Amino acid sequence: MARGRTKAAVDTGPVEGPWELPKGWRWERLGSLADLLRGVSYNKRQAHEVASADTVPLLRGGNIQYGSVVHTDLLYVDRKCVSDDQLLHDKDIILTMSSGSAALVGKSAWVSKPTGELTFGAFCACLRSHDIDQARWLFWFLQTPFYRQSITGSAKGTSINNLKREHLGGLPIPIPPAIELPLLVARIDSWSAEIDEGEIALADARSGVETYRKALLKAAVTGELTADWRRANPPQESGEQLLTRLLANRRADGHIIKKSQAGERIAEDDLPSLPESWIWCRNEQAGKIQLGRQRTPKDHSGPHMRPYLRVANVYEDRIDLSDVKQMNFTPTEFENFRLQQGDILLNEGQSLELVGRPAMFRGEVDACCFQNTLVRFQAGQYVDPDYALLTFLYAMHSGRFKRIAKITTNIAHLGAGRFAELGFPLAPLDEQLEAVRLYHAHMKRFETAISTLSATSVLRQSILAAAFRGELAV
Repeated sequence: MARGRTKAAVDTGPVEGPWELPKGWRWERLGSLADLLRGVSYNKRQAHEVASADTVPLLRGGNIQYGSVVHTDLLYVDRKCVSDDQLLHDKDIILTMSSGSAALVGKSAWVSKPTGELTFGAFCACLRSHDIDQARWLFWFLQTPFYRQSITGSAKGTSINNLKREHLGGLPIPIPPAIELPLLVARIDSWSAEIDEGEIALADARSGVETYRKALLKAAVTGELTADWRRANPPQESGEQLLTRLLANRRADGHIIKKSQAGERIAEDDLPSLPESWIWCRNEQAGKIQLGRQRTPKDHSGPHMRPYLRVANVYEDRIDLSDVKQMNFTPTEFENFRLQQGDILLNEGQSLELVGRPAMFRGEVDACCFQNTLVRFQAGQYVDPDYALLTFLYAMHSGRFKRIAKITTNIAHLGAGRFAELGFPLAPLDEQLEAVRLYHAHMKRFETAISTLSATSVLRQSILAAAFRGELAV
């Protein structure tokens, strides 16, 4: 259905398209199918934050979100600034024409039955279809990868990116036969609605992933996650007996640790309760703790250069090898500071939120040492390194590391001594292994669900590409 023309067409004339179309389809320039209307210009005195009888609400680039108009943070301009053509109609398409970000230029939104008068600013434009029945087809064309690729290079500027009238008007757009067009639009709309539901679920899942992970970490290192397993596999000793055995073993191996009685109170408030077969001990009782070697100018060169890791290499649960530096370690120093597979490295100096950020060294670099910006934890015989890693991840995310850190010159320091005194939830070794297994199994299922939901945006682009190539059956 045709509607009143408000401006001359942007561009006209025959055009050849970039791909072959099915029989009965044709290529048209976008400028021959719709008028491009520029937005309202106004000065500061003509713009207001509060509506009145003499103003019209005005949309700006920020009101164009994910193909829809968002009626928040509106500006109100004097009515005398707005021409009749600049009042938005049902089934208009509003676009961002200028922005400091190239990614935002050309983004568009569908205008659906505006309640009352509504206009748009000078950095935006309105695409008003000559034939109202084609309007939705034009909107979907503006969401295609072909459209995005076509305008990206054209709109680039030095400080601000501008999409010009000729950029849009000259774009070729495939038009199906009149009898097919409403069927294709209805199919795209239907599929898009289903994809929208998936994207909402994805956003919810992503926002909840950290909350879920923190809860899962706590459950893994407090016995909640393994409660069913523990009922099916009754423990053979108490937590006190387990700790006594661990300490005896460590002393037999020559480790010097403080005298300790099983069940002694850890100097830390609000520790979660543990099952009877578990016990809170100190980190220094669960494993060997060591600060890395200090870096000095004299070590920048020498006969025994070795790679070493520092804070910049230790991220949460991963080692980054993009920038591994070297310094001189004497043979004795090398033996003392050489990393072993299964060592856990924690950021000693970091921002307050990230202090103690841990990762496991898994042999990524041969003959590698570590600097004193890191603390090393080597698990004792009755402690699984992967379980210890979960324990330290929980300590970081729950704020336990943050609470013991000391601030110097805007850097938070974990402190090897303070870390050594921190409580460690000691569980029977076989239950530690089960906690690790269950944690990763739960996280994998959650991540798989998110990965599946993430495919929705790719699916939308595939559907649109097929539709505008004439490959969707109707």
